[in-house]
Amino acid sequence: MVPQVPSSAARLAICIPAFRDNASALIRALSALPEAAECALLLYDDGSDDLELVRNHETAMATYPGPSLLHVAQDNSGRSFARNWLVSHAPANWILMIDADMLPDNPGFLTRYLDASANAAGPALIAGGFSLDQVVPGPGNRLHFAQAAKSDCVDAETRRQDPGRFVFSSNILVHRDVLSAVLFDEGYSGWGWEDVDWGLRVVDKYPVIHIDNTASHLGLEPDNPHAAADCRATRQRRATAGASRPICGGGDLSADQVARPCLEGLPRRVLCALHRAGLMSDMFASGYSPDRSYPARLGRRLTQWRVAAPLLRSPKRPLITFTFDDFPKSAATNGADIIEAVGARATYYAASGLSGRSLLIGDLFGRADLRRLEVAGHEIGSHTQSHQDCARAPLADCLADIELCDLDLMQMGLTNPASQFAYPFGETTVKLKRAMADRYTCARGILPGINRKGSDRAQLRAIELGDD
Repeated sequence: MVPQVPSSAARLAICIPAFRDNASALIRALSALPEAAECALLLYDDGSDDLELVRNHETAMATYPGPSLLHVAQDNSGRSFARNWLVSHAPANWILMIDADMLPDNPGFLTRYLDASANAAGPALIAGGFSLDQVVPGPGNRLHFAQAAKSDCVDAETRRQDPGRFVFSSNILVHRDVLSAVLFDEGYSGWGWEDVDWGLRVVDKYPVIHIDNTASHLGLEPDNPHAAADCRATRQRRATAGASRPICGGGDLSADQVARPCLEGLPRRVLCALHRAGLMSDMFASGYSPDRSYPARLGRRLTQWRVAAPLLRSPKRPLITFTFDDFPKSAATNGADIIEAVGARATYYAASGLSGRSLLIGDLFGRADLRRLEVAGHEIGSHTQSHQDCARAPLADCLADIELCDLDLMQMGLTNPASQFAYPFGETTVKLKRAMADRYTCARGILPGINRKGSDRAQLRAIELGDD
């Protein structure tokens, strides 16, 4: 570890969080800049557990002309924790956050930031921007390259029109007062999207100044179109019936139950819109996600294999049903119009506690929507009142929540009691399935598949319809 030097020696502190990324190229590039000797360099290895990588960093930092510090953590704590640690040890008031897989695009990189900080009227966030100027796309990352080039590589003039949207913590200069007042949320245990949350909180309190001082992102992830297949937030983003498509088995998420890891599927413009609508704090406060541990996954398999109420026969001809969960008003209008135009009707599963709320998918259904749908011949199903995870909650709590939902739906003006049920998040237990088989004609999950003789009417399968 390289010893730290007094704060008076540094005009700004360069902070690099790293997890299994080799920052040697970045360190060498920074070392060659004219002002490097006046700037401290700190690198936090977030538990990469790679001795060779540590040696590479030690070698690169040994040639850095200014004061430097390398800290190698034993455990991986996430980028938010790493950034906060770097801030607490930075020996300067202005702190340059730059990721290990970035590379400055011009020799005046530090000069421009130093000039911008000198011209700032007070504590502020100065964003230099993101580029791919030094990246050559290959067969494995062309999709990510094209996506980043279109949405992230934006000049300062454009970024200034919506300052909070284009805060990439991979290349920003921030005053210590800002970082002290608005910490990175360490509830993000992984790497990704913590900067969106943080940037949107900063822009409410401090100036966000955009300049053209880009760095290239060398670490584009490989293309994987199925990587977010299980991401509920992506599913919700696709599930807007206003795009003139009915959704079967889609949309199982309320805003206060969005998981932080799922946010990787959302574009920045959506997150910014949520923030402006006052929903961002609710979304990030919960950090809820169904249990993805091995015991939980095994429990799901056992639950689906324990058939509570087998279908006694297959239909004589194929049947298709269209269902909407947690549906927005557009599903009750545009979606219903599409289905009615071909003489069909749909099932709308309503979590009564979400009625009238505004979430990621838009303004949700209200009393008038439910009554209009019922009059038109559509079916209104139950979806619990609070949209809770029924696999985690005690059976008695789930049954009480379901009872409240059914009572709410009748009080909203429905004339027919709910005879269908859908499990929020698709989560259930064997005991709950048995209870649902006695209470409802059928209960729907989210496991993909076709229902036939022998299928469980207490956990019917469904096929999601999305953009593709």
